[in-house]
Amino acid sequence: MLETYRLLSAGEERDAADGAFFAVENPASGQPVFSVADATEKDVAAAVEAARVAFADGRWSRQRPRERGRVLNRAAALLAGDIDELALLETTQIGRPIREMRSQLQRLPEWLEDFAAVARSLQGGVPECGPGHLISIRTRPLGAT
Repeated sequence: MLETYRLLSAGEERDAADGAFFAVENPASGQPVFSVADATEKDVAAAVEAARVAFADGRWSRQRPRERGRVLNRAAALLAGDIDELALLETTQIGRPIREMRSQLQRLPEWLEDFAAVARSLQGGVPECGPGHLISIRTRPLGAT
């Protein structure tokens, strides 16, 4: 029996609105590797709405930049620990050589660490722009669009 992956939205796993799944096949053998919930427009709309709610309630948007950086660094560390498993999974489903897949995936934790550094360094400011002018910079999350 194939492993089945459900949708993850608003922190909960669930089936697609119409219950449909599709098989992901190994391109080298044509054999099914696993099945995935086949999201509908309704599922996508629900996920976007969940993102809007999460943004509005402040669980991320009102977090201090330092805390956002910690979360991103933790995500990077967790992802780094699963690179070999993820590389094998991706290679099996798309047929790319595993060494290339591993190399590409190893960049993802680095990107999260870079974003964490940016999050920690976000500060408002007043840059010098010449006499008679004042520019104030304030960064803030924009949320789901």
